[in-house]
Amino acid sequence: MPSLRSMAFAALSLTALFPCGASPVRVVADSVNLRAGAGVDYEVVGQVSRGDVLDALGAEGEWIQVRPPTGMCLWVYAQLVRDSVAAARVMVRSGPGINYRVTGVLQKGDPVTVVGASAGGDWLKIEAPTGCALWVNSRYVETVKQSPDSPPRSEPPPQESAESGGGHAQERPLQAPLSKDESRSGSVTAEDAVFRIPKELAGLKLAPGSEQGVRVEVDGILGPSGISWPRPAKWRLVKTDRRGHMVSAWYLAGQEERLASLRGRVLIVSGRKYTVVGAAHPVVVVEQIVPRD
Repeated sequence: MPSLRSMAFAALSLTALFPCGASPVRVVADSVNLRAGAGVDYEVVGQVSRGDVLDALGAEGEWIQVRPPTGMCLWVYAQLVRDSVAAARVMVRSGPGINYRVTGVLQKGDPVTVVGASAGGDWLKIEAPTGCALWVNSRYVETVKQSPDSPPRSEPPPQESAESGGGHAQERPLQAPLSKDESRSGSVTAEDAVFRIPKELAGLKLAPGSEQGVRVEVDGILGPSGISWPRPAKWRLVKTDRRGHMVSAWYLAGQEERLASLRGRVLIVSGRKYTVVGAAHPVVVVEQIVPRD
C-alpha cells in the first residue's frame, strides 16, 4: 500500500499537471468507481474499466475530477424538461432525487437526451451533458503523456445565459464545475458577507463562522412561519418527522407573492442558504420554485 507521503506527492503532482483545462488520464485498474464527490462517502455514479481514458479537470487531495465518459447517465427533475429541452435552469444530479449530489447544471434551452425515467416518472435518466463532473481516486489513474505535436486539450467555452441565479442542492458547497455564479466563490462566511447580504435578509445578522450563500435545493409543505421569534421570513417549509409530526425545516425569503399563492402545497425550492443569529432554522433566499403536487 502506498505511503501517505507518496499519495500526497502524487496528488500534488496531478494538481500541477492540470491547473486549468482538461488533461487525459488512463484507468489502471478494473471496475473503478466514478463518484459524485471527492470522497468514498459520495455515491457511486458508474464504473470505468482498465485502459479507459478520461478527461481530468482538476484535483482535490487524492481525488481527480473528470468529465463523465460517453454513455454515463445522470438525472434531472422531469417537470423541468419539455420536448427534450431544459425548460428552466436545471440541476443535474447523480441519482433520481434531491438527496443526490449535483454534478452539473443545464441552462434553459439546453438539449437533453433522455434514456429512461424513475419508477414514478418524476425523474429522467439522461446522457451526461457537457459541463458535468465526477470524481475518481488518483490511485487508479495515470497521466497520459502527449507527444509534442499533439494539440492541448482545452475546456469548451462556458455557455452564456440570460438568467442569473438559479437553483444547488444539498448543503455541501458544490465541487462540480458549474456556471460562474455556482462556483465555490459564491459561498461566503458571515465575516466576509457583511456587504453581500441579500436584500431579502436586510436588517438580520448572519451567524459568525457559518458558511453563507451555499446553493441548496429543499422540499416540504409550504406554510406561514408562525409567531416564533426571531422570524427571519414570513414563510417556511415543514416536513414530517419519524413520529409523524409536522416540523419546520427551512425559512423561505423572497418571492412572497408567489409563495402566498402556493400555501399548503408541496414544493421543491432552489436558492441560497443563510444561517441567521437566533433563528431556529436556516433561511433559503428563493430563486426557483417547483410545485410537486
